[in-house]
Amino acid sequence: MPPISPPSEHPHLRSGAALALGLLLASGSLLGGCKLIDQRTFDSQAGRKPVAHAPKVVSVAPPPIPPLLVIQTREAPEDWQKRLAASVHEALARKPNVLFTVQSVTRPAAGQDPDAQAAALRAVIDSEGRAVAQAIAADGASALQVEMSGLADPAASGAEVRVLVR
Repeated sequence: MPPISPPSEHPHLRSGAALALGLLLASGSLLGGCKLIDQRTFDSQAGRKPVAHAPKVVSVAPPPIPPLLVIQTREAPEDWQKRLAASVHEALARKPNVLFTVQSVTRPAAGQDPDAQAAALRAVIDSEGRAVAQAIAADGASALQVEMSGLADPAASGAEVRVLVR
């Protein structure tokens, strides 16, 4: 068996090599407790599949379009015709192809059957609604620019004609 030489004289270990080996072993044991730097250090979601997050759909009804003019059925034609003529001329000046919607509205009575509601609505359409539509056409709008509709609205103050524009 070959003689064992002291560590300082061992051929593979010299004083500098022993120190380097000691530092290497010490640093390896110290690095074991450290967190390695990788792509998730800067972005925690890196490498993960994207997840689509759809926002909650909240359906909000658009606010109702305010009418251009509201005519109560108890008003005399002389009272509303001048206001209507001025409104029609202004609307046509702003948009020549404007659509006028003449909406006849009644307030249904409590406990009134549907046939009676329909008859009351038909009466408002035939009298006041038709008169307003004819006045709009006489004020310069084409007959194709006037549309008529009827509506039973519990929130209405009574029988009225609303003139809407689009």
